Amino acid sequence: MPDVPAPSEDDPSDDPHEPQREGDRIVLTDPRALRALAHPARTAVLDELYQGKVRTSSQLAELTGLTPSAMSYHLRALEKWGIVVRAESVDGRERPWAAAAKGFSLSGRDAAQAATDTVVGLYLDRLGRDLATWRRAEPTQGEWSDTSQVSRGFPWLTADELREVNAAVMAVFEPYFVRDATNHPEGGRRVAYLFATAPLVEDAEPSGSDDGP
Repeated sequence: MPDVPAPSEDDPSDDPHEPQREGDRIVLTDPRALRALAHPARTAVLDELYQGKVRTSSQLAELTGLTPSAMSYHLRALEKWGIVVRAESVDGRERPWAAAAKGFSLSGRDAAQAATDTVVGLYLDRLGRDLATWRRAEPTQGEWSDTSQVSRGFPWLTADELREVNAAVMAVFEPYFVRDATNHPEGGRRVAYLFATAPLVEDAEPSGSDDGP
């Protein structure tokens, strides 16, 4: 895990904040909450816990290559924003951590641009690594070998239609969020997805354009 400084904006000693909810999902719109996610260790923690797993801070520290004290700081910051919660201890010793919902989404409303860009970049990087790992394993995966898909397109939509598309896609996934490692159909496996839509800014200059002579 890269040695990236923790976001300085989030002080775990502050009062906790309740995130917005849509069904069993958390919707993060507060710029400060988005800044709290802008760290690779924290996105790794969320990937682990939002698979339905329950982990102690020591286990998460080992997963991310951080010290237990550093991981405790990150977990308290995520707890502050209602993204993770304490779970019941199994053996009465260290209390583990769990996801606060079945899933979470980032919303562009009132979002801090830099923080949103950082979080999206972290998740695009993780998805790229997941796809690369899958491509290496795919020839041996039998019935799963043709199930991965990456799709990109440019349909014309109104603002209301785009909101409807976003809601419809999440509605398709919604019934499956109740499943976890102990509750899923035989033959099922975890699947990574990252759904994103972005209205194109037609007059924007191409990224990396050279304005020099």
